[in-house]
Amino acid sequence: MSNDYSDSQEFNTNPYDSASTLRGLETEKSLFDALLSLARWQIFLCALGFMVIGVALLVVLIALFLGGSGRWFFTMDICFVAFVIYTVPAIFLLRASRAIREFATKRTGTLTLAIEAQRSFWRIMVVIACFVLGLYVTTVVAGAFAGVSISGISF
Repeated sequence: MSNDYSDSQEFNTNPYDSASTLRGLETEKSLFDALLSLARWQIFLCALGFMVIGVALLVVLIALFLGGSGRWFFTMDICFVAFVIYTVPAIFLLRASRAIREFATKRTGTLTLAIEAQRSFWRIMVVIACFVLGLYVTTVVAGAFAGVSISGISF
């Protein structure tokens, strides 16, 4: 007797069930393995992000102790912007990693929560990428005006 299971039914581990049910179990296991691998990579990237944040804070503190004026003031500003730019995505990526790991190991969360956390991370990344591109454009335009004013070209 052959059992036809729809996609919405749970998989049964009975060895006498049809082969399609057993293939579903293998697919489910590979999905959870892939999610755990994704969570590990996300934790690795979070660790790198937090290291960059630590170095940026260290440079800001060193600049403050050296007087915080002149070229150190500029360095302090750059490192503070780097601190802000790296902190927010690292926190959101850590949240996404925890949600994915919770779903894949404990089966307590839902896949919807895990994907929603991942979507929030990418939404923040788009906002930050637009901000950084705006900074680049502003820097190029300011550099062009500074170059023109230094060279003495008048229009």
